[in-house]
Formats: sequence, C-alpha cells, structure tokens
Amino acid sequence: MAIKKEMQLTKAEEQIMQMLWEMGEGLVKDIRDLFEEPRPARNTVSTVVRVLEKKKFVGHRAYGNVYVYYPDGKLFQQLVSGNGIMFCTGKRSHDQGT
Repeated sequence: MAIKKEMQLTKAEEQIMQMLWEMGEGLVKDIRDLFEEPRPARNTVSTVVRVLEKKKFVGHRAYGNVYVYYPDGKLFQQLVSGNGIMFCTGKRSHDQGT
C-alpha cells in the first residue's frame, strides 16, 4: 500500500520529528538549538514545524503567544502499525519489508 503524499515527510520534516520525539516537547528555539552549526533560520524551523502540524504529525499548547510543540502520538501509532514512517530509527517501515 502506498503512503499518501501528504503523509510523507521531507528530510527536514523527518529530522525535526526525530528531534521532537527525543525532546518530548519544545519551543521552536529548542528545536533550532539542537541543529549543528550553521543552524537553519528560526523562521525555517518554524515553517517546517507548522507544516508538520498541518499534516497532523505535531500538536501544540499555547501559553500566551508562546507555542510548545509536541509529537502527535496517535498519528505515530497509526503509521507504525500501518505502512508509515518509524521516526525512532529513521527508517521507513516499508523499507524493512513490513
């Protein structure tokens, strides 16, 4: 079964998802700080996180004008049990023959 295009992640999206899974939650600044130099611009990280939120891979909690982002565990479980991406290993489950 093919993965729908909107469910596929770019390399940047996959990298940020991996960071969020390792962190549990964080601000855009926290995510950006995990990158090696030269770090991407804050706006770039923010845009990628918002795209991930639109794709429903990421959720957020708002504290005034500050957003704390976290990975959406329900979607992750659906992908792992289906035909999706395994962020923990960085490998796609369909690459493993499952």
